[in-house]
Amino acid sequence: MRKPIRRRGFTLLEMTMVLAILSVLAMLYVTHRVAVVNDTKKSEALAELQTFKDAVKKYRELYNRLPCPADGSLARGDPKAGLEHGNPGDCNTPASPNGIFTGSNIAIGTLPFKTLGLDGGQNGDVLDPWGRYYTYAVDVRATAGNAFNSAPFNQLYPADVTQRISIYSVKDITTGTPKLITNRALYVAISHGIKGTGAFLPGGARESTGSSNGEELQNCHCTAAIPTANDPALDISSFIQHLAIDDPDDTKRYNNFTTYSVREQLLTAAEQDYTDNSGAGSGATGATASSSGSSSSSSSSGSSSGSSSGGSSSGSSSTSSSGLADCSNNACAISADCTCGCNHALQPGECWGVVGGVGGECCPASSGGPDGCGTTLPPYCFGGHCLCINYHN
Repeated sequence: MRKPIRRRGFTLLEMTMVLAILSVLAMLYVTHRVAVVNDTKKSEALAELQTFKDAVKKYRELYNRLPCPADGSLARGDPKAGLEHGNPGDCNTPASPNGIFTGSNIAIGTLPFKTLGLDGGQNGDVLDPWGRYYTYAVDVRATAGNAFNSAPFNQLYPADVTQRISIYSVKDITTGTPKLITNRALYVAISHGIKGTGAFLPGGARESTGSSNGEELQNCHCTAAIPTANDPALDISSFIQHLAIDDPDDTKRYNNFTTYSVREQLLTAAEQDYTDNSGAGSGATGATASSSGSSSSSSSSGSSSGSSSGGSSSGSSSTSSSGLADCSNNACAISADCTCGCNHALQPGECWGVVGGVGGECCPASSGGPDGCGTTLPPYCFGGHCLCINYHN
């Protein structure tokens, strides 16, 4: 008689080992999946920051100024959320102590996406891939009416030496101090990344998740202990931009995304053309920094190959299709130095002040409308030269 076959089951030890292996595999999958998702979000943030950079430049071309920040303390659904706050030139009237932070000619709030004409999608908001608002800081002097036709913003080298927003990179390995990229940025836009420390949320509060990384705290101008409030000890005009540092040590881990522009990047094609021909320009660029480990990219405003400016020592102006014309060979530091006359009066279809006539004087192409026809153009100082400006529609 055959013995019955006894089927041996798994021992407790074997079951424990199998469960441990499955747990490790699950952990590896989740970790990989989270990394893939975060890498995708990083790429999205960089692409959106470039879109914002293009939108700010377009706004400057249309209105001859930069927009003020939006009030970050306004909750989603508030009709003023996403609109620039305050008066141009100060950006904080009336004051918003919880949503706009000012000092040293700098105003910090959130990106004014509605003012920039950006589509917020179904909810009407423009949020970073982690669901928070982008921080936007601007030199308030660049938000004043016709700021780019007035000193000191119409001056390049050597006159334009007044400090704006400072952008720093990684710390020098020898000195331990951050390397200065530029101190001439006119605005900076930031996604506070995975942790989002100090970023504004759609409800109007600030992200309370702390960070021990000093560079992330500099970008939110807050402390690890109180990430929801600005730290007055931190320089309000300084920001950090460099590649990601993924490190298990929270003091070394950096995951912010930034973009900025210096003045030269915000020039119109006509202004860039004049700058290139006069030799007054600079090759400075404002980069969009990647936190994904790839190299950062930069884009500078392109120059057109249009006509060059002509000068006249007799005080008469010579117009050009580029929109800029000398009215004197005399050097200038500010517009008040220009005593020459601009003899060209606005003709039908021409505007002075900005491209397309928004914010300036216009002579309509057809009769019956806002009438700036016959306006004699005043001179102003640009790149050390007294100029007349004549934009054609």
